[in-house]
Amino acid sequence: MGSERESGKILWDSLVPSRGGRDRKDREVKRMPSRRHYKTLRFYETVFVLKPTLTEEEAKKKSEEIRKFIESKGADVLHFQDWGTKTLAYPIDNFNHGRYYLVQFKTQNPKLTNDLDFQLKIDEDVIRWLNIQIKESEVIKGAK
Repeated sequence: MGSERESGKILWDSLVPSRGGRDRKDREVKRMPSRRHYKTLRFYETVFVLKPTLTEEEAKKKSEEIRKFIESKGADVLHFQDWGTKTLAYPIDNFNHGRYYLVQFKTQNPKLTNDLDFQLKIDEDVIRWLNIQIKESEVIKGAK
């Protein structure tokens, strides 16, 4: 045991006395089978607000970029809607108006919402966004 201390390694088995003649190595470890208690397919809804200074073409291009980003991460866009320009409840970055968009999608990628948050955060044309998980029954039925 002295050589173990000198080398800086103290083995757990050398410190714990043997129980009933069985060493720690001989004990069987019973493990429960791993089960998933969650659904892998999830539905999300994202509302984002673009700057009102963007032209119609720029706003459409930016919304399509965000849609393509969501699809590139393996999600299926179920509903995409332009809500138009609306008055904000309070000024954001000295803007009183913003162009609202709604996106509903389903995915099995658990990292997608974090990636989407990061993408919207670094985009200067997006002034606000919100991602939430929804139930399948809350998905708006209709054309994309």
